Amino acid sequence: MSSTAHQETFLAVDFGGTGTAVGVVNRAGQILGRTEFPTRDFVKLGLPEVFVHEVVSRAKALVAELGIPSPSRLGIGAPGGNFFTGEVCDSPNLAWRGSTPLAKLLAHVSGWEVRLENDANASALGESLFGVGPEVRDFVAVTLGTGVGSGIFVHGQLLRGADGFGGELGHFNIVPDGRHCPCGGAGCLETYASATGLIRTVLTGIRNGASGAGDFDAVGLEADPQSAGKRIAKLARAGNPLARDAFDVAAKSLAKAFAELTGLLSPTCFVLSGGLSKAGTILTAPLERAYRQNCLRLDRPLPEIVCSDLGAGDAALLGSASLFFS
Repeated sequence: MSSTAHQETFLAVDFGGTGTAVGVVNRAGQILGRTEFPTRDFVKLGLPEVFVHEVVSRAKALVAELGIPSPSRLGIGAPGGNFFTGEVCDSPNLAWRGSTPLAKLLAHVSGWEVRLENDANASALGESLFGVGPEVRDFVAVTLGTGVGSGIFVHGQLLRGADGFGGELGHFNIVPDGRHCPCGGAGCLETYASATGLIRTVLTGIRNGASGAGDFDAVGLEADPQSAGKRIAKLARAGNPLARDAFDVAAKSLAKAFAELTGLLSPTCFVLSGGLSKAGTILTAPLERAYRQNCLRLDRPLPEIVCSDLGAGDAALLGSASLFFS
């Protein structure tokens, strides 16, 4: 690859349910700089323009700070995002309803070329190029954040499905008639295995007077899900029984979904990223145990469950930028 290609830069946005990151990425996979802001402060009901103007403003300020020529192309990974239409469609974790032409709005305000992808698919693209690498052709990238997102690679190709909404692992039904999900369903995986799912398990324990409940502040948990997930993980490592139970519930729910996907796809591995994956063995140890118990594979080896080697949020930024690489 030429040095010119290495210096070519792209704007990339990781649009999450809790936080949004804006970065500048080059074709070599280097993130030259990034800035972040809380999504909830700018995603107003019926007013996507508020979010759009904040993204464009942050991107221009970042480019100025880096002292580089402004890129003219922006890739964004968005919850409920559809690569084929450039729209965000009824994401359960956003205040927007219906179809929002986010790529078109960003292009109109900025004058840049904009491409949009589902946020979990963007992470999977980043993993394929700069994480597990292109030699791993069959894998499932699972993002454990505000919700549960997944991007699936089959024979080296991202699985988008006929309409752009393929691979929605977060809305697999894990518990029939289980917890209400903002998608309108009940018992979805992300109501148990995301940061918000973890919080719901702890809040239920607090209401029921579970052992260890006294170490938690219920109001604080609901006010800041991102910090709450870290707090629960810290208490779990310290041995708090309610925190450990919350991670066990998340792990067993993930294991059930992974076992179903193993029978369907037989991937090489599952790659975990997102805030919850940073809990390490508090999550992965019970997940691997439950996965082995759920999975019938006869004498064949099971797919590995690994945590991403990329930095926090890097896969999504790299994947969003890579929408322009080919």
